[in-house]
Amino acid sequence: MPEGTPPLTPAQQQAQEKMRQWMEAQNQTPAGSGPLGGIFQIGATVQSLVAAAGAGQISIAPDVGDAIIKQLAAVQDSADVMSRDARRVALRAPLGGGYAEEISRFNEQLASGGGNSAQEVLTKFIKEIDALKQAVTASMANYGRTDSGNAGTIRSAGGNT
Repeated sequence: MPEGTPPLTPAQQQAQEKMRQWMEAQNQTPAGSGPLGGIFQIGATVQSLVAAAGAGQISIAPDVGDAIIKQLAAVQDSADVMSRDARRVALRAPLGGGYAEEISRFNEQLASGGGNSAQEVLTKFIKEIDALKQAVTASMANYGRTDSGNAGTIRSAGGNT
């Protein structure tokens, strides 16, 4: 947990555990090797979560959902900063000729040179975070519908709510 972040509430811990269990059940646990690990698997996982939320398979309590959205926004802000930094790295650095020039070209390519460049990966990541925030919002609405439905069931059975 980042420094200064308050400890998770029991509801947040429960939501975190449920998400871990769901991901294991879906066999979508991000894993990988290399410098970026499983970052390229994130898109498939996010799409699965969005689909599950849209289908009403995931329900998140509003307080937990708000905390998740807040954390996702913080991650998104950090990704925006990294994206701006990558644009600066993509600028040609006057390092001189020979090997230094090769290093400059390599840095430019790594920062903004195509589908697996830092710029492209960060752009996709930021979009995935937006999709996750929408899925959390949908899951919060699912929670409200489920809660209302359960209250109606109890009322119709003669319970007090």
